[in-house]
Amino acid sequence: MGNLLAVFEAVLEVEALVFLLHDFDVGPFWRVFLPLAAHLVALALLAVGFLGRWDFARPRDRAWAVTGLCMSLPLPMLGFLGFVGLYALYASRPRGTGDLLRDFEDYIAYDPAAAAALPRPVDSDRFILDEVDVAPLRDILAGTDVALKRGAILSLSWLPRREAVSLLKTALVDENREIRYYAGNALSDMEREFNDRIFRLVREVERAPTRVEHHIKLAGLILDYADIGLLDRGMVRYFADIGLKALDKATLVGSSDGRLLALSGRLYRLCGQLEQAEQALKRHLDANPGDLEAAVALAETAYERGNVALARQVVEEACARFPGEPRLADLSEVLGGAREEPA
Repeated sequence: MGNLLAVFEAVLEVEALVFLLHDFDVGPFWRVFLPLAAHLVALALLAVGFLGRWDFARPRDRAWAVTGLCMSLPLPMLGFLGFVGLYALYASRPRGTGDLLRDFEDYIAYDPAAAAALPRPVDSDRFILDEVDVAPLRDILAGTDVALKRGAILSLSWLPRREAVSLLKTALVDENREIRYYAGNALSDMEREFNDRIFRLVREVERAPTRVEHHIKLAGLILDYADIGLLDRGMVRYFADIGLKALDKATLVGSSDGRLLALSGRLYRLCGQLEQAEQALKRHLDANPGDLEAAVALAETAYERGNVALARQVVEEACARFPGEPRLADLSEVLGGAREEPA
Protein backbone atom coordinates (compact mmCIF):
# COMPACT_ATOMS: atom_id res chain seq x y z
CA MET A 1 0.00 0.00 0.00
CA GLY A 2 2.90 2.34 0.72
CA ASN A 3 4.16 2.34 -2.86
CA LEU A 4 0.63 2.80 -4.20
CA LEU A 5 0.15 5.89 -2.04
CA ALA A 6 3.33 7.47 -3.39
CA VAL A 7 2.42 6.54 -6.99
CA PHE A 8 -1.13 7.91 -6.72
CA GLU A 9 0.13 11.14 -5.19
CA ALA A 10 2.74 11.57 -7.91
CA VAL A 11 0.20 10.85 -10.70
CA LEU A 12 -2.29 13.34 -9.29
CA GLU A 13 0.38 16.03 -8.92
CA VAL A 14 1.51 15.46 -12.52
CA GLU A 15 -2.10 15.71 -13.67
CA ALA A 16 -2.59 18.96 -11.78
CA LEU A 17 0.56 20.46 -13.30
CA VAL A 18 -0.33 19.33 -16.82
CA PHE A 19 -3.81 20.86 -16.64
CA LEU A 20 -2.28 24.09 -15.40
CA LEU A 21 0.18 24.22 -18.31
CA HIS A 22 -2.22 23.07 -21.10
CA ASP A 23 -5.88 23.99 -21.49
CA PHE A 24 -6.91 20.98 -23.69
CA ASP A 25 -9.63 23.22 -25.19
CA VAL A 26 -11.90 22.81 -22.15
CA GLY A 27 -13.95 25.55 -20.57
CA PRO A 28 -12.68 27.93 -17.89
CA PHE A 29 -14.50 26.01 -15.16
CA TRP A 30 -12.76 22.73 -15.96
CA ARG A 31 -9.37 24.43 -16.35
CA VAL A 32 -9.68 25.49 -12.72
CA PHE A 33 -11.60 22.54 -11.30
CA LEU A 34 -9.53 19.66 -12.69
CA PRO A 35 -6.06 20.74 -11.49
CA LEU A 36 -7.47 21.96 -8.18
CA ALA A 37 -9.35 18.72 -7.59
CA ALA A 38 -6.31 16.59 -8.48
CA HIS A 39 -4.09 18.66 -6.21
CA LEU A 40 -6.51 18.45 -3.27
CA VAL A 41 -6.91 14.69 -3.65
CA ALA A 42 -3.11 14.34 -3.71
CA LEU A 43 -2.89 16.38 -0.50
CA ALA A 44 -5.59 14.23 1.10
CA LEU A 45 -3.60 11.11 0.23
CA LEU A 46 -0.41 12.72 1.54
CA ALA A 47 -2.21 13.41 4.83
CA VAL A 48 -2.95 9.67 4.98
CA GLY A 49 0.60 8.59 4.27
CA PHE A 50 3.55 8.61 1.92
CA LEU A 51 5.52 5.36 2.00
CA GLY A 52 2.97 3.82 4.31
CA ARG A 53 0.24 5.22 6.54
CA TRP A 54 1.25 7.88 9.02
CA ASP A 55 0.93 6.93 12.65
CA PHE A 56 0.01 10.27 14.21
CA ALA A 57 0.80 8.94 17.65
CA ARG A 58 4.48 9.11 16.63
CA PRO A 59 6.16 12.54 16.56
CA ARG A 60 8.24 11.54 13.53
CA ASP A 61 5.19 10.75 11.39
CA ARG A 62 3.44 13.92 12.50
CA ALA A 63 6.52 15.91 11.52
CA TRP A 64 6.69 14.37 8.06
CA ALA A 65 2.95 14.81 7.44
CA VAL A 66 3.11 18.49 8.33
CA THR A 67 6.27 18.99 6.26
CA GLY A 68 4.73 17.25 3.22
CA LEU A 69 1.51 19.27 3.34
CA CYS A 70 3.33 22.57 3.87
CA MET A 71 5.66 21.97 0.93
CA SER A 72 3.10 20.49 -1.48
CA LEU A 73 0.20 22.86 -0.83
CA PRO A 74 1.59 26.05 -2.48
CA LEU A 75 2.90 24.52 -5.74
CA PRO A 76 1.42 21.48 -7.49
CA MET A 77 4.06 18.91 -8.44
CA LEU A 78 7.04 21.18 -7.68
CA GLY A 79 6.34 21.25 -3.95
CA PHE A 80 5.70 17.51 -3.98
CA LEU A 81 9.04 16.91 -5.73
CA GLY A 82 10.75 19.06 -3.10
CA PHE A 83 9.18 16.95 -0.35
CA VAL A 84 10.27 13.73 -2.10
CA GLY A 85 13.80 15.08 -2.35
CA LEU A 86 13.84 16.07 1.33
CA TYR A 87 12.49 12.66 2.36
CA ALA A 88 15.11 10.89 0.22
CA LEU A 89 17.86 13.08 1.64
CA TYR A 90 16.79 12.27 5.19
CA ALA A 91 16.39 8.54 4.48
CA SER A 92 19.90 8.35 3.00
CA ARG A 93 21.59 10.36 5.75
CA PRO A 94 24.38 8.78 7.82
CA ARG A 95 23.08 7.24 11.01
CA GLY A 96 23.13 9.56 13.99
CA THR A 97 22.57 12.79 12.06
CA GLY A 98 19.41 14.70 11.26
CA ASP A 99 19.21 17.17 14.15
CA LEU A 100 17.04 19.59 12.16
CA LEU A 101 14.20 17.13 11.69
CA ARG A 102 14.54 15.92 15.27
CA ASP A 103 14.14 19.50 16.52
CA PHE A 104 11.14 19.96 14.24
CA GLU A 105 9.61 16.76 15.61
CA ASP A 106 10.13 18.03 19.14
CA TYR A 107 8.48 21.33 18.21
CA ILE A 108 5.24 20.01 16.72
CA ALA A 109 5.02 17.07 19.13
CA TYR A 110 5.41 19.17 22.27
CA ASP A 111 3.10 17.91 24.99
CA PRO A 112 2.94 20.04 28.16
CA ALA A 113 1.41 17.16 30.12
CA ALA A 114 4.34 14.90 29.23
CA ALA A 115 6.82 17.67 30.00
CA ALA A 116 5.24 18.21 33.40
CA ALA A 117 5.53 14.48 34.11
CA LEU A 118 9.31 14.49 33.60
CA PRO A 119 11.30 14.12 36.82
CA ARG A 120 12.53 17.41 38.20
CA PRO A 121 16.11 17.74 39.47
CA VAL A 122 16.14 17.76 43.24
CA ASP A 123 17.96 20.30 45.35
CA SER A 124 20.67 17.79 46.30
CA ASP A 125 21.55 17.32 42.63
CA ARG A 126 21.82 21.08 42.21
CA PHE A 127 24.02 21.28 45.29
CA ILE A 128 26.36 18.62 43.90
CA LEU A 129 26.63 20.45 40.57
CA ASP A 130 27.42 23.71 42.33
CA GLU A 131 30.00 22.20 44.67
CA VAL A 132 31.95 19.98 42.25
CA ASP A 133 35.57 21.10 42.07
CA VAL A 134 36.78 21.49 38.49
CA ALA A 135 40.44 21.97 39.47
CA PRO A 136 41.35 18.28 38.85
CA LEU A 137 39.69 18.48 35.43
CA ARG A 138 41.74 21.58 34.64
CA ASP A 139 44.91 19.65 35.44
CA ILE A 140 43.80 16.76 33.21
CA LEU A 141 43.09 19.09 30.26
CA ALA A 142 46.54 20.60 30.70
CA GLY A 143 48.10 17.13 30.39
CA THR A 144 48.79 14.92 27.38
CA ASP A 145 46.60 11.85 27.99
CA VAL A 146 43.90 11.99 25.28
CA ALA A 147 41.66 9.39 26.94
CA LEU A 148 41.65 11.28 30.23
CA LYS A 149 40.97 14.52 28.39
CA ARG A 150 37.93 12.97 26.72
CA GLY A 151 36.63 11.89 30.12
CA ALA A 152 37.24 15.35 31.56
CA ILE A 153 35.34 16.98 28.71
CA LEU A 154 32.43 14.59 29.23
CA SER A 155 32.35 15.47 32.93
CA LEU A 156 32.51 19.20 32.21
CA SER A 157 29.62 18.92 29.75
CA TRP A 158 27.38 17.97 32.70
CA LEU A 159 28.39 21.04 34.73
CA PRO A 160 26.50 24.15 33.53
CA ARG A 161 28.87 26.54 35.29
CA ARG A 162 31.13 29.37 34.17
CA GLU A 163 34.30 27.49 35.18
CA ALA A 164 33.29 24.43 33.14
CA VAL A 165 32.45 26.52 30.07
CA SER A 166 35.75 28.38 30.38
CA LEU A 167 37.69 25.09 30.46
CA LEU A 168 35.78 23.74 27.46
CA LYS A 169 36.55 26.89 25.49
CA THR A 170 40.20 26.48 26.42
CA ALA A 171 40.08 22.93 25.03
CA LEU A 172 38.91 24.35 21.68
CA VAL A 173 42.51 25.39 21.00
CA ASP A 174 44.05 22.11 22.15
CA GLU A 175 46.80 20.77 19.90
CA ASN A 176 44.90 17.49 19.48
CA ARG A 177 42.15 17.73 16.86
CA GLU A 178 40.09 15.02 18.58
CA ILE A 179 40.01 17.02 21.82
CA ARG A 180 38.96 20.15 19.93
CA TYR A 181 36.15 18.14 18.34
CA TYR A 182 34.89 16.77 21.67
CA ALA A 183 35.08 20.19 23.32
CA GLY A 184 33.09 21.77 20.49
CA ASN A 185 30.43 19.06 20.74
CA ALA A 186 30.21 19.49 24.51
CA LEU A 187 29.64 23.24 24.18
CA SER A 188 27.04 22.67 21.45
CA ASP A 189 25.22 20.14 23.63
CA MET A 190 25.14 22.57 26.54
CA GLU A 191 23.78 25.34 24.31
CA ARG A 192 21.16 23.01 22.85
CA GLU A 193 20.05 21.94 26.33
CA PHE A 194 19.59 25.55 27.43
CA ASN A 195 17.79 26.48 24.20
CA ASP A 196 15.46 23.49 24.50
CA ARG A 197 14.58 24.33 28.10
CA ILE A 198 14.02 28.00 27.23
CA PHE A 199 11.83 26.99 24.28
CA ARG A 200 9.72 24.71 26.47
CA LEU A 201 9.25 27.42 29.08
CA VAL A 202 8.30 29.95 26.39
CA ARG A 203 5.65 27.51 25.22
CA GLU A 204 4.44 27.08 28.80
CA VAL A 205 4.20 30.85 29.23
CA GLU A 206 2.17 31.12 26.02
CA ARG A 207 -0.16 28.30 27.05
CA ALA A 208 -0.67 29.46 30.64
CA PRO A 209 0.10 33.21 30.89
CA THR A 210 -1.35 33.41 34.40
CA ARG A 211 1.10 30.84 35.81
CA VAL A 212 3.62 33.28 37.25
CA GLU A 213 6.00 30.49 38.22
CA HIS A 214 6.67 29.76 34.53
CA HIS A 215 7.61 33.41 33.92
CA ILE A 216 10.00 33.38 36.86
CA LYS A 217 11.60 30.09 35.81
CA LEU A 218 12.10 31.42 32.28
CA ALA A 219 13.80 34.61 33.50
CA GLY A 220 16.00 32.66 35.91
CA LEU A 221 17.03 30.19 33.23
CA ILE A 222 18.00 33.00 30.86
CA LEU A 223 20.12 34.57 33.59
CA ASP A 224 21.86 31.22 34.15
CA TYR A 225 22.43 30.91 30.39
CA ALA A 226 24.06 34.33 30.25
CA ASP A 227 26.03 33.97 33.50
CA ILE A 228 27.92 30.82 32.54
CA GLY A 229 29.40 32.43 29.43
CA LEU A 230 27.85 30.32 26.67
CA LEU A 231 26.08 33.19 24.96
CA ASP A 232 27.81 35.53 22.53
CA ARG A 233 27.55 39.17 23.55
CA GLY A 234 25.29 39.89 20.60
CA MET A 235 22.78 37.26 21.75
CA VAL A 236 22.67 38.26 25.42
CA ARG A 237 20.31 41.17 24.79
CA TYR A 238 18.03 39.00 22.64
CA PHE A 239 17.53 36.43 25.38
CA ALA A 240 17.35 39.11 28.09
CA ASP A 241 14.49 40.75 26.16
CA ILE A 242 12.64 37.41 26.19
CA GLY A 243 13.01 37.24 29.96
CA LEU A 244 11.91 40.86 30.45
CA LYS A 245 8.80 40.32 28.33
CA ALA A 246 7.93 37.26 30.40
CA LEU A 247 8.29 39.26 33.63
CA ASP A 248 6.21 42.10 32.18
CA LYS A 249 3.42 39.60 31.48
CA ALA A 250 3.68 38.29 35.02
CA THR A 251 3.31 41.85 36.30
CA LEU A 252 0.29 42.48 34.05
CA VAL A 253 -1.59 39.52 35.51
CA GLY A 254 -1.31 41.20 38.90
CA SER A 255 1.43 39.13 40.50
CA SER A 256 3.10 40.57 43.59
CA ASP A 257 5.88 37.98 43.72
CA GLY A 258 8.96 39.61 45.19
CA ARG A 259 11.27 37.84 42.77
CA LEU A 260 9.97 39.76 39.76
CA LEU A 261 11.82 42.98 40.58
CA ALA A 262 15.08 41.17 41.41
CA LEU A 263 15.02 39.24 38.15
CA SER A 264 14.02 42.34 36.18
CA GLY A 265 16.92 44.28 37.63
CA ARG A 266 19.45 41.62 36.68
CA LEU A 267 18.01 41.32 33.17
CA TYR A 268 18.04 45.10 32.69
CA ARG A 269 21.68 45.04 33.69
CA LEU A 270 22.39 42.41 31.04
CA CYS A 271 20.78 44.68 28.46
CA GLY A 272 22.95 47.60 29.57
CA GLN A 273 19.96 49.54 30.93
CA LEU A 274 21.66 50.36 34.21
CA GLU A 275 19.25 53.03 35.39
CA GLN A 276 16.24 50.71 35.12
CA ALA A 277 18.30 47.92 36.70
CA GLU A 278 19.25 50.10 39.66
CA GLN A 279 15.65 51.21 40.22
CA ALA A 280 14.26 47.67 40.09
CA LEU A 281 16.94 46.25 42.39
CA LYS A 282 16.57 49.12 44.87
CA ARG A 283 12.80 48.63 45.07
CA HIS A 284 13.31 44.90 45.60
CA LEU A 285 15.98 45.40 48.26
CA ASP A 286 13.83 47.93 50.13
CA ALA A 287 11.13 45.26 50.43
CA ASN A 288 13.58 42.35 50.95
CA PRO A 289 16.66 43.67 52.79
CA GLY A 290 17.90 40.16 53.50
CA ASP A 291 18.48 39.25 49.83
CA LEU A 292 22.27 38.99 49.51
CA GLU A 293 22.24 38.39 45.72
CA ALA A 294 20.14 41.51 45.15
CA ALA A 295 22.44 43.56 47.38
CA VAL A 296 25.53 42.48 45.46
CA ALA A 297 23.81 43.11 42.11
CA LEU A 298 22.63 46.57 43.21
CA ALA A 299 26.07 47.56 44.51
CA GLU A 300 27.74 46.47 41.29
CA THR A 301 25.10 48.21 39.16
CA ALA A 302 25.38 51.45 41.13
CA TYR A 303 29.18 51.34 40.82
CA GLU A 304 28.93 50.81 37.06
CA ARG A 305 26.62 53.85 36.84
CA GLY A 306 29.07 55.95 38.88
CA ASN A 307 26.72 56.14 41.86
CA VAL A 308 29.45 55.31 44.33
CA ALA A 309 27.55 56.71 47.33
CA LEU A 310 24.66 54.29 46.82
CA ALA A 311 27.05 51.41 46.22
CA ARG A 312 28.87 52.11 49.49
CA GLN A 313 25.60 52.41 51.39
CA VAL A 314 24.33 49.09 50.04
CA VAL A 315 27.61 47.31 50.81
CA GLU A 316 27.78 48.71 54.34
CA GLU A 317 24.23 47.63 55.14
CA ALA A 318 24.80 44.20 53.58
CA CYS A 319 28.07 43.72 55.53
CA ALA A 320 26.15 44.31 58.73
CA ARG A 321 23.69 41.57 57.80
CA PHE A 322 26.21 39.17 56.24
CA PRO A 323 29.56 39.56 58.08
CA GLY A 324 32.40 37.69 56.48
CA GLU A 325 30.79 37.44 53.02
CA PRO A 326 33.77 37.45 50.60
CA ARG A 327 31.92 39.17 47.75
CA LEU A 328 30.98 42.06 50.00
CA ALA A 329 34.56 42.30 51.25
CA ASP A 330 35.80 42.53 47.66
CA LEU A 331 33.25 45.23 46.88
CA SER A 332 34.29 47.16 49.97
CA GLU A 333 37.90 47.17 48.82
CA VAL A 334 36.93 48.31 45.34
CA LEU A 335 34.78 51.10 46.76
CA GLY A 336 37.47 52.16 49.18
CA GLY A 337 35.28 51.38 52.15
CA ALA A 338 36.89 48.22 53.54
CA ARG A 339 36.50 47.82 57.27
CA GLU A 340 38.66 45.85 59.65
CA GLU A 341 36.88 42.98 61.28
CA PRO A 342 37.19 42.78 65.07
CA ALA A 343 39.75 40.30 66.29
